[in-house]
Amino acid sequence: MYIGNPLLPKTISVDQALSKVKKVLQEKNWSNFEIGTPKLILVPYFYFNYHYYLEKNNKDEKIIDKSVDGFLAINANTLNVDEKITKLIKSSIKNLTSDPPELEFEELPINIEKKEQKIVTGLKVAEFFKIPKQSVLVSSIKKCFLQLYEINITIEDKIYKINANACIESNLIGVEKIPIREKGFVELTKEALSDLSTPAGWVTYSKGLLGEVTNEVLSTTKEVSKKTTEKIVITKKTDFKFDFTMFSNKWVLGLIIILGLFLIYLAFFAR
Repeated sequence: MYIGNPLLPKTISVDQALSKVKKVLQEKNWSNFEIGTPKLILVPYFYFNYHYYLEKNNKDEKIIDKSVDGFLAINANTLNVDEKITKLIKSSIKNLTSDPPELEFEELPINIEKKEQKIVTGLKVAEFFKIPKQSVLVSSIKKCFLQLYEINITIEDKIYKINANACIESNLIGVEKIPIREKGFVELTKEALSDLSTPAGWVTYSKGLLGEVTNEVLSTTKEVSKKTTEKIVITKKTDFKFDFTMFSNKWVLGLIIILGLFLIYLAFFAR
């Protein structure tokens, strides 16, 4: 339980984390969502000094060929060496704080008994560097907590749990599980009209339409090439299906709008 153990200092505020989450949601085309009250997850880490040596044969005896000293940290919950957090702890040792967490928090459990800390950390060093365990010595084992923001997002009655590292700039964990929302016809139409409202928008629209045309030509070319190499089977009944997916593209909608305006112009002014 947290009773004043040092915390790694936060470099990202909760507002900044929320802003990053909202930006990702907007990029995935979500506008209707609920954000729960953020809380902190305290992740325990052991950091320590390690020493190990390597031997070599010299005639009839073994001698020490190399000795290494260093600093390492392991996640005390998962028991994994974490190089990224090792660097963070090493650079932040002088700034560790024992102030209580500013938000509601949950502390992850430590999965190493106190009497086993030296043994387990020594084994982890040996595993990490792939050296004999009897060659390893660890000293000055200390504990600190990494702070993670946990943010719950509710979208269409489904809850997504997002974690953001409060102590180091990093990608959000969990956002990859949030699906990309398909935009509706009205939204795409508004975007197309917005693009066409300024000269710069026309440039953007032209590039987008050109890209779509290019992709369609390439796709058609590949399809034709594929059909020429396959045996064509002609059936008596052919089902005709109109592809409405073209209207889910704002570049196509923009073209339709332009054609519509042109026809209106012809109807009223080109007489």
